[in-house]
Amino acid sequence: MEVYDFGMRLQELRKKKGLTQRQVSKKINLSQSVVSAYEANLNLPSIETLCRLAILFSTSTDYLLGMKNEIVISTKGLSEEQRSVINSLADNISTLCNKLAEANRTDD
Repeated sequence: MEVYDFGMRLQELRKKKGLTQRQVSKKINLSQSVVSAYEANLNLPSIETLCRLAILFSTSTDYLLGMKNEIVISTKGLSEEQRSVINSLADNISTLCNKLAEANRTDD
């Protein structure tokens, strides 16, 4: 995915969080028309606004800009034990996905 997908990613995150453009605009102190322009890829945010959006949607600026495809999961407020369980699950899922991908390659 390229930087040009910023608007699509922003809209996807906004909808997943159940927010309107107006609600997002209020939370980051911009007008709704600016948020709309971002989603339509007519404009890109400043670095400061990009950081506000990343914080609002609990993701990274790299994800918003299409530089990374990983979605960040916030563990804020969780205990160390809960974080450990989440890390373990993520590692197990990653291992399983790698094994499935390898099996698919050998089947071809």
